[in-house]
Amino acid sequence: MKKKKKVQKKMSNKQKRQLYGFGLPIILGTILLLGVSYAWLQLTLHGTVTNTLEGGKLSLKLDDTKSLGITDEEALPKLDEVGLMQDPYTFTLTNEGNVESKYTIFLDDVPLLQGEEQLPNTSIKYNLTRNESDLGTKLLSSTVKNNKRVLDTGIIDPGGNYVYNLKMWIDEHVKSTDSGKIFKGIIHVVADQIPEPNSFASDDWLTIMGNVRTGNTSKYNVGDTREIEMTGEFGKQVLRIANKETPEDCKQTNFSETACGFVVEFVDIIETRQMNQNNTNVGGYPASAMHQYLEETIFKALPEELQNVIIDTRVISGQEKDQPDNYTSNDKLYLLSPREIWNNNDDSLGSKTRQLDYYSTVGVTTSAYDLAIKKFKTEATGWWLRSATNTNRSGFKYVVATGGPWNYYDAIASLGVSPAFRIG
Repeated sequence: MKKKKKVQKKMSNKQKRQLYGFGLPIILGTILLLGVSYAWLQLTLHGTVTNTLEGGKLSLKLDDTKSLGITDEEALPKLDEVGLMQDPYTFTLTNEGNVESKYTIFLDDVPLLQGEEQLPNTSIKYNLTRNESDLGTKLLSSTVKNNKRVLDTGIIDPGGNYVYNLKMWIDEHVKSTDSGKIFKGIIHVVADQIPEPNSFASDDWLTIMGNVRTGNTSKYNVGDTREIEMTGEFGKQVLRIANKETPEDCKQTNFSETACGFVVEFVDIIETRQMNQNNTNVGGYPASAMHQYLEETIFKALPEELQNVIIDTRVISGQEKDQPDNYTSNDKLYLLSPREIWNNNDDSLGSKTRQLDYYSTVGVTTSAYDLAIKKFKTEATGWWLRSATNTNRSGFKYVVATGGPWNYYDAIASLGVSPAFRIG
């Protein structure tokens, strides 16, 4: 490649705002059809892993023939809103086989020419969408795992088709010492069959999700636990399988999915917190500050691999006084309800949910509830439920420190937070 002669140009104010206006070339190598220049698709077949997949065909196709890739040879550092306006690099992943596939998309380096110097990951921003779902705008350095850049991981069903759009630009906060450096990248996909389950504690989250989706959960038992590391002050936490059954009631549109399918809950309390800053239950759980906090803070503090396998859940919550109907929301994380623990009807939700398998198996009732006790650090502590009390407009149901049911506590009280979620 012939080097271009550098020309000094007077910078506009706009260029100065885009961090000094240094010319930083950024190139993303275009992926062509399977087997063509730089593109490859590695399939790892585990023929002896599972009898149910014997004779199955694993076949993924990586296609980006309709995309020109990303080439910005006179790049300037950009604000995120500017970088997001550029044309994307589009590639499609299609499962042409007859078995589910677990896949990982890597962004690898392309060898630089003599005299070229690599632009560091900390100087590059990217945005990725999958089937129009925005996976976020992040620094490229956030993708590095075991010295490899991992853009996305997931499971794709037979006949499934994922369309990805990737945008990349030089971060506005790039260091002046990175002027003149270059980035060249290439997409690399690794796919394999879903391994047979080993244990809830040891399997990776994609393996767990894949086996849950096929009903192959004999090694995952209600009550099994595993430890995770959350970000920030939450630190190490323990999760427990709380449910596996999906009775017919779960298929009804007016039935809460919160105790249906593969449900995982926190064994203990993450933190203590108010349900609302104001002493009100108007609007029920979906209108509470707690609801927003679980979705925006607690969820994002989970390991990214776990976030990727948590599915949306139809959550029906009990209403407050003078409210004629229950509330429905679609959530990643949610609090439990009285019936899901003690199998009682102590809220307006009533028969719109069921007792979780775990609490049913260990015999938790309104008169035997020791195994509903949860601790904050080392101390047994009361913890919030999602049901507003229907006797006033200020309280929510909760579990007392001894594990038993109680009428309600004012929304401004600080009680334990111990959510659940579903995988599938």
